[in-house]
Amino acid sequence: SQKDNLLLFPLLSLGELKLREGDYFKADDIFSELTNVLATCSKQDLTYLINSQLLFADRLLRVGDYRRFQAVCSNILNLYIEKGGNQKSKTYASLLMTASLSNLLIDNFDSAGRLLVKATSIAERNEGHPIYINYLYAKAHYCFLAWQKGGGNEELLDKSIFDRIMGKKIDEREDYLN
Repeated sequence: SQKDNLLLFPLLSLGELKLREGDYFKADDIFSELTNVLATCSKQDLTYLINSQLLFADRLLRVGDYRRFQAVCSNILNLYIEKGGNQKSKTYASLLMTASLSNLLIDNFDSAGRLLVKATSIAERNEGHPIYINYLYAKAHYCFLAWQKGGGNEELLDKSIFDRIMGKKIDEREDYLN
């Protein structure tokens, strides 16, 4: 609605200000209100929608509230899709990777793998762009955890190295990596 669009910028600015001041309880309240406002905003406000929620997510990550961090990251991704964001864009790949890594923080390994697989084709088409480096980081993190857990999404795992590592006895694995 028009009223909600007018509230977007002041709420975002006030939320950022409260974060800088260290008034985290007030910032939480403002970002919660902002989440409700953003649900009614148009596609034209998509960039502001994403950035405001990423600010809040960053704060949750810094204070170790991983479950809420994951929920906000998933919400950002869902809003991007609902508002008609380009699902072949680097922005979409970045949101997928952020949501994937947020799922890893709460041990939601299957969801993390599915999200990262969705980002693969976009990242690989952009090898010369920093998004590809971010993808490689996310994939490496996922693969390392897959190795630790003894499984993972087969589309993400490089059989050539992981078969060699996984096929070794546990004490040999540590020698292989050291």
